[in-house]
Amino acid sequence: MPTITKLSLNLQHGGTGNNREASVTFTAIFNNPEVLASAVFKADVRIQSDDGDRVFPIGSTFVHATNTPAPTTLSRTFTRTNLDEDPDVVITKGGVEERENKDEWKAIVTLSPAVFETVAASSPIVVGSWGIEGQD
Repeated sequence: MPTITKLSLNLQHGGTGNNREASVTFTAIFNNPEVLASAVFKADVRIQSDDGDRVFPIGSTFVHATNTPAPTTLSRTFTRTNLDEDPDVVITKGGVEERENKDEWKAIVTLSPAVFETVAASSPIVVGSWGIEGQD
């Protein structure tokens, strides 16, 4: 199986508006049999809150086994509300307390061997009359 290295998560801080970009970059290093077989792996990329209560997909892509490791980056835009995994309002026995709660996120990359299957499909039947007596 490949090795995932240089995994990093960049979450946009600041900016105007309510949207923030999350970018995940990783490098896959392949062994010689994978390179010789021209193996293909599906990379599923997601972010997860540190306490595990929120998980969001970033995306999926296919990575081809090569001798030269190259970084792969996937990005997705989230709202600040999505990223606010530890709400800033806390309800206590004495009432409501407002304070900033830091939000913690990590990136997770899963590489799986790509399995390609044969797929067949048939079109709907087309009716006509193409014979000598026909009026196509």
